[in-house]
Amino acid sequence: MALALAITVPAGAATAQQAGPDASVARPPAGVVQSRAAAAATKNKVLVGQNGNLSIITPQGDLLMYYHHGWIDGSANFSPGYDHGDGWNAFVKVISVGVNDSYDNMYLAIASNGNMYGYYWKHNEQRWVNPAGTLVGQGWQGTQKLISGGNYGYETQVYRITDGGQLYYYHFSGVPGEGGGFTESGLIGTAGWGGFLYATASQDHFYGVQSNGDVLFYKYNWAQDRWDNQGVGQVIHRNWTGGSCGFQTVQAGGYYGNGDVIYGVDGSGRLRWLRHSIISGGHYWYPSDSCGFIVGSGWM
Repeated sequence: MALALAITVPAGAATAQQAGPDASVARPPAGVVQSRAAAAATKNKVLVGQNGNLSIITPQGDLLMYYHHGWIDGSANFSPGYDHGDGWNAFVKVISVGVNDSYDNMYLAIASNGNMYGYYWKHNEQRWVNPAGTLVGQGWQGTQKLISGGNYGYETQVYRITDGGQLYYYHFSGVPGEGGGFTESGLIGTAGWGGFLYATASQDHFYGVQSNGDVLFYKYNWAQDRWDNQGVGQVIHRNWTGGSCGFQTVQAGGYYGNGDVIYGVDGSGRLRWLRHSIISGGHYWYPSDSCGFIVGSGWM
């Protein structure tokens, strides 16, 4: 398959390549119809899984996979990217989840009819377990934002913000195509969550970026089934939607040590890396007072 766009990364990392003749290619199931919004898309859709797994869906529908070896320290060290999917622009929402601290990746994708399909890529075998997808849910219409909250030990946290501004959590156990599925769900935010320009999560940490550029932080206490700080978001960063940042997307990329890794694509299409840590109740960013390290270009 010919690539529609070359993605450049520093330090000599290769651009996306076509999969070899023996590699599987994942596609939407028969009958999945492309939405008008998807047909009109002109920019890449960036998907951030955990622990270095990053993907791009091009406007033409190719699914490009990358691995960021520098996800822990923010260095620009990537493996070559590969094209392992066709027709992915037919889905209205897609999230990526790095599986069990490995190069394996699972995807959850919502079709325009509300069906959700799961896909599982096995890196060591260089193949999809289920290249046509596995139906893992129905009734997902009205989803404003679908959010990957992270995977630990084959257990995945998923968040959904509805068109009405409600926030739900879902627990996905295992992986699609190998018996995995949703095992638990619940309403944890009754209204107003749809007002964020961008929203992302890392397990029990939730980040909301407002249109004015403020970044709000929330923490959910699962043991007590409530939000910390009485559910009031704390402003932990500013100016993410304008100026030198101008982020076009913000997504969490996993937890390491004492911090959450955050990726953003700035107004020039460059991929940036930051880490947010909570130490003795205080919020700290690395690098401090900036939009993050530039680890790639041409991402959007």
